[in-house]
Amino acid sequence: MEASPLWKNRKRSSKHVLVALGWNDYSILEGICHYAHRAGWRLDNRIIRSGYVPDKWEGDGIIALAGDSTFIRRLILNSDLPTVSVGKEDVPSVDVNVFPDDQLIGEMGADYFLDKGFREHVVMHTSAHPIEVARFRAYEERVRQAGATVHHFEWIPPQEDGSVWGQSCLDWTMQCLSSISPPFAVFSHNDDDANRVMEACAVLRLLVPEQVCVLGVNNNQLFCGVAQTPLSSIDPDLKHIGEVGAECLDRLMESNPKRKQAISIAPSHICERLSTRMKPSKSLEAALAYTYIQNHYSDSSLNAEKIAVFSSVSKSKLFALYREAYGHSIADEIALRRIAGAKELFATTELKVNEVQHLVGINDAETFSRFFKRHSGVTVQGFKKSLAKTT
Repeated sequence: MEASPLWKNRKRSSKHVLVALGWNDYSILEGICHYAHRAGWRLDNRIIRSGYVPDKWEGDGIIALAGDSTFIRRLILNSDLPTVSVGKEDVPSVDVNVFPDDQLIGEMGADYFLDKGFREHVVMHTSAHPIEVARFRAYEERVRQAGATVHHFEWIPPQEDGSVWGQSCLDWTMQCLSSISPPFAVFSHNDDDANRVMEACAVLRLLVPEQVCVLGVNNNQLFCGVAQTPLSSIDPDLKHIGEVGAECLDRLMESNPKRKQAISIAPSHICERLSTRMKPSKSLEAALAYTYIQNHYSDSSLNAEKIAVFSSVSKSKLFALYREAYGHSIADEIALRRIAGAKELFATTELKVNEVQHLVGINDAETFSRFFKRHSGVTVQGFKKSLAKTT
């Protein structure tokens, strides 16, 4: 008997799915592709690659995020296929919306800055978009409940230059920032707006984070990491949103259950970078010393005297300013940062004890052992055992 050609034995993909993303983040696409690989889908990604949007598409299902694209919105409206949106969008023919929990995002941002001790907060509305409004409203309510101050600004776009990417919006941002005395915290509803805030700070010569701390949302790691000042950002778990959206579409294509569902996904964490690595202080000298410690604690030669050399004031004055600002000495701050760094490395890596000690600026094993016990209350082995139990 003649054997069948190899191509006849190859298993065909079960579903053909269109990925129609008018606004795209790598993490969303990663989540969609991760599920598609497991499910054996064929993905049509022509919209992402070329921007071409067909008037109608024949296949098994659509996973979409129309954003500002009227073409993708029209495509969805013209289709009777199962459709899932990985965003909070008001498109009648979408069956399921999977989107970030904007209230939790706002509350997470407020709690983060309140825990750092900030009493002056800034939000700058650039539109009436529901996502922006929901995040800022939750942030403001949380801050006011804590008895802190929120400076609320709203941009009125001029007719000649009404884009948030234009010079007029940057000028407005600078006016807002100039009206407040540092230190203060700025919560932006996405990373693009946060970047504009940091650009305005640079023009105004406001130091980030010593005078202004800036927090964004979306945690685009490529973008946040190469910003002028590495940007701290709330991670809304976009990969998980993409994966959940794909899973919902799979169920729709298989059994077509009751339609019209809304699924909100909680943010996962805040990725802290330099733009918020600060505790507020009225003393710029103390704040600069604080930042120096955060960035150089791994230097084994770091001490209070070395930091004072870089200050514009005398050593005795700097020490007094620092104690007044933070309630403890510069030497204590170095120890606190090193112990926090060691605990973080033990919790998030498989590094050995001698590797960790060098990364936090302590060269001698016995010195590190005594240092860890004195500042954490437990031995290194005891701390690692507690981590294992928690895990």
